[in-house]
Amino acid sequence: MFLRVNPDEGLQSAGGRILHQEAGKRIASGIPMDRQEPIDNTAQRMLVRPVSTGAWWVLVVALGIQVAFIAKPFHVDDTVVLHIARQILVNPLHPLSGELDWDGTVKPTFHVTTNPPLLSYYLALWMLAGGEREWVMHTAMLVWQVLLWWGVVLLARRFQANETLATALVMLNPAVIVSPNLMRDVPMVALWTLGTALFLLGSDAANGRRMGWGALVTGCASLMKYSGLGAVVLLGVYVLLQRRLRQLWWVLLALLPFALWCIQNLMVHGQMHFWATMQRKDIVTPFSDRLWGTLAGLGGVWLLWLWAGVVCRRRAAVCLAVVVALAAGWWRWRGAESAGDVESAFWIAAGVFLLVLTLWRMWEVRHELAFLALWAAWVLFAIGIGAPFGAARHLLPALPPLVLMWLPREPLRQGKRLALSAVMAAQVAFGIYAGWCDTQIAEVYRQAARLLSAQHDAQAFVGHWGWMYYAQKEGMRQVSANRLPPPGTLVAIPTVGGDAAVPPSLVPRLLYQESVKVTAPARLATLPPKAGFYASLRGAPPFRWLTDGYREQFDLFLVEAEQR
Repeated sequence: MFLRVNPDEGLQSAGGRILHQEAGKRIASGIPMDRQEPIDNTAQRMLVRPVSTGAWWVLVVALGIQVAFIAKPFHVDDTVVLHIARQILVNPLHPLSGELDWDGTVKPTFHVTTNPPLLSYYLALWMLAGGEREWVMHTAMLVWQVLLWWGVVLLARRFQANETLATALVMLNPAVIVSPNLMRDVPMVALWTLGTALFLLGSDAANGRRMGWGALVTGCASLMKYSGLGAVVLLGVYVLLQRRLRQLWWVLLALLPFALWCIQNLMVHGQMHFWATMQRKDIVTPFSDRLWGTLAGLGGVWLLWLWAGVVCRRRAAVCLAVVVALAAGWWRWRGAESAGDVESAFWIAAGVFLLVLTLWRMWEVRHELAFLALWAAWVLFAIGIGAPFGAARHLLPALPPLVLMWLPREPLRQGKRLALSAVMAAQVAFGIYAGWCDTQIAEVYRQAARLLSAQHDAQAFVGHWGWMYYAQKEGMRQVSANRLPPPGTLVAIPTVGGDAAVPPSLVPRLLYQESVKVTAPARLATLPPKAGFYASLRGAPPFRWLTDGYREQFDLFLVEAEQR
């Protein structure tokens, strides 16, 4: 149904034709763009004209899916975000003060978290109003879905693309559907996309106010995650591509939020958090892990590789992509570390297929869509492979430009339209199921904390992520290398997905008592080490099929007195 849309909202939209024709006349005139009168009327119409009915329906469906998971237990990095939000309520000017154990040792929060605290500030306001409840926090996160949707609408208008298809491919993507957590990825992409769209429209119209707001919104993306600084770099790239050098001053405005954050760091902690994070070696995985993880994420999270294969009209490009993908999949399948891992090999092959086709597409559109090509390339190589560790969610900023690059630019035959409709339906169905599985996995650790505390009298625990949040909520103390439990303490240790590392000095003093198994009917794994949606270890695919559902085992140990 998403392919039967109003043609006025697509490539042949009236506003898009006017802008394209007017820009052509101005380029042909030979007058530098920064000395020409702005196309203010056309750009204004592109910004304020009514959103298509189809795009509105996409927003309704996307929000409906997120509401279905509104009571999802806190999961993975949610625990850190909430910890910092509570610190903000204690001292708003010192968000990274306090202590936290996130790797087995209690350390200052400043040296633990790798991201700035803007999302925690936002959630702290909601905590004041509604408390620290799951449905309240997840309701707060719906705002970022709306901002992402609006940013995609504006980008689609700027690049004369079909806004219904663009919003559907982004908002109903599995990577977005599986992310109704309190993590920073979707909020960062929302600010990146919306800020970039506003800046581009303002730049095209020489509208300083719009460029200023776009620059500030884009700059705030860097306070969600430091990888959001890439959005600021890309604003400068756009200005240079358009030869509008005078607008570089507005790009500098985008650095203001980050600069203020660095000043706060120097005043309170004596060093910049960004620089301290960049110096850390304990979170960096081998390059091969990041490469394979990025390729698996590119193929496993999105079904865009199928979409691209249908849309691409160059048979030679498709054939080349198939050959290279098969070679990469075979190489991964025969690899020493993952020999026989068919799932990982398949999704890496799919990612390579999309990458080869996208590189071909980048070359084809290097003139009219050069900015989108550079945007996608930056994310894939600077953030995907350049990040300390691979993760499918790290590739979310590449989704808007890749979608806009792969939207059909010419009428398609009936067969291809049906094929694309099937890809869209499969993507939505897969995303909903993956989101449900991730919710069930998160529920395992909430239920386990209640069970182990109430029925087994567990007094302490080892581990992090959502398990850490709920274990502490049930009154259990966290075991750290520099805060060992006293003799007689019963310690619960997850063995599958709780990110548990027992302090070596405690191991000789642990006396095994029993094991408790907690299961969920989820057939897709999302957590490492099996899957790599949140963090890809050794090139694990974003999702991995589980034949018997998700099973977590908690081993209970009694701490004995230290022998002298």
